[in-house]
Amino acid sequence: MAIADPHGIGAPVIIFRRPLTVLGTSTGNVQITKGAQSMLLGVYSGRVNAESDLGFVWRMGEVDLICREGIQGSREPAQSNGAV
Repeated sequence: MAIADPHGIGAPVIIFRRPLTVLGTSTGNVQITKGAQSMLLGVYSGRVNAESDLGFVWRMGEVDLICREGIQGSREPAQSNGAV
């Protein structure tokens, strides 16, 4: 989920990490970023509800599938494995 702008549907969602950001791994270890990192996460698709500042993001894999293969997207959020 991302902090949501009610007028931002279709906007890119980017993760940005500053240098020396501490990250946990799936194995329980800790990593520290050496420099700034950014990554295109997906496309903003709307708020969780009208009262919330949180919104849903379609991950780039889903966007690619829709664009390349014409597969219709879903309004249901995908199950996340927690990976970013």
